[in-house]
Amino acid sequence: MYDTGVTAEYGDKLITLVTCSYHEEHGRFVVVARQMNNNLNNARLLPFTVIQKAAGGDVEAINTVLKHYAGYIAKLSLRELYDEYGNPHLCVDEELRRRLETKLITKILTFRVD
Repeated sequence: MYDTGVTAEYGDKLITLVTCSYHEEHGRFVVVARQMNNNLNNARLLPFTVIQKAAGGDVEAINTVLKHYAGYIAKLSLRELYDEYGNPHLCVDEELRRRLETKLITKILTFRVD
């Protein structure tokens, strides 16, 4: 199972793709995708108070920021890998994902809220 860090919520529109997978007998590969909201006017923004608290070192606020950007970080961390049969698969590079999260935390803690 590949965890991209994106979670579905009640009311989200999902699409599922199921295909054969040859890494084991009668194997299946399942991809579930969530529809993204491309309307910038309806984009979910972090409240200013959360940003203030995160910049001040509040652990809960920092975790809220990380959760907010988890899907974007996972998307940036995607790598194409190949199985033993040469079939390409998109996977989250966990090391890269952690490095991006660390960089975000570093920038949060040095962010000035004036």
